[in-house]
Amino acid sequence: MTPSSPKIIRNVAGIKGLHVLLDAFDEAVEKRLFASNTLFPSGPDYYKKSKRQGGQVHQLGGSRDYPEDLVRLANVVRDTRLYEGYVTPDYCLPLVYPTKASFKDHFDGRERWGETVVGVSLGQSSVIYFCPDCRTQSGKALSDAVRSRRNTQYTSSDGPVKTELVIKETNVSFAIEIELPRRSIYIMSENARYELKHGIRAVKKPAAGTAPSWNPHGERRSLTLRAHKAYSNVYLERLAKKRPNDQKIRDRIDAQNKYGTDYKGMSEKRAKKVLKAALKLPTKLRFKDLPGAGAGVSRSFVGSGYRLGGGGSSGGAVGGGTKRARSEAGVICISDDDDDEAGGGGGESRGKDVDADDEREIARKARISRFE
Repeated sequence: MTPSSPKIIRNVAGIKGLHVLLDAFDEAVEKRLFASNTLFPSGPDYYKKSKRQGGQVHQLGGSRDYPEDLVRLANVVRDTRLYEGYVTPDYCLPLVYPTKASFKDHFDGRERWGETVVGVSLGQSSVIYFCPDCRTQSGKALSDAVRSRRNTQYTSSDGPVKTELVIKETNVSFAIEIELPRRSIYIMSENARYELKHGIRAVKKPAAGTAPSWNPHGERRSLTLRAHKAYSNVYLERLAKKRPNDQKIRDRIDAQNKYGTDYKGMSEKRAKKVLKAALKLPTKLRFKDLPGAGAGVSRSFVGSGYRLGGGGSSGGAVGGGTKRARSEAGVICISDDDDDEAGGGGGESRGKDVDADDEREIARKARISRFE
């Protein structure tokens, strides 16, 4: 298959702050990440049958070395401008989804985690869904906007990427389903991060002959990259001091500060130590520079070597107009955000945040809802 250029879809299905990067890297990189024993420890007893399980959690500044491939992934986010000024994640949660495994809708703790959540899909496509609350003004506006776009399709190297509005029972409750193909990276920021619950539908068994040879059971593996909010606070404040006239950075800080900070998960003192560790990471790591990288891998983006803590702003706006496309550093960018913005959020959606105790439980045995 001829490698495809990465493509960014911004504000997918009208959800402000939800951006998806298609074909973020080639299959050689996907296989490398999928088979990484550092990210996904192997062994017959490590993962229980038919349950989604957490892999080895990695935290920046921890007792173990921070995997260099996580730095490379952060650079993909920056280099493609999926999110400019991306805060280097200090936390990675790898998850394995056998067929039928799913993840119930939830918020990632808004007092524990910072402004973005990034997800990397490996080995098998999946469906992520978002649940606005139609009883709020913004939730109803999003519902109306999505109805006008239902069954929209985009194209990746593996075929069409579908978005669909799925009505559950009444207009009080509905879900927006978005297919996440292999090798895609999504980022939740703004309304997608703070106002809508999200979850993963049950992973379907791949059709015969469609699973790659290195994934014969059709598992989906994912990497969730986040920054503790205490660490994200000091990271962004450092940016603000370096660029005092950049209002976009102040806006990001203000948006993050709408919620308190859970210092039980990470103290401010610890956050400053993590920032120092982030600033010492090798910033020029790229997948294309790996030993033995072939022509396919070389198409992965090569940036100018962003320094950690460097400048930049939220990459949400691409320009007005529905599905307006333009070239951005070789990346095709599509905005699915109307000029008359739909509001793009569930407002007062009342889902429960995944708090620190929940997160530890997920990492330990990974709660799962199964579709029999």
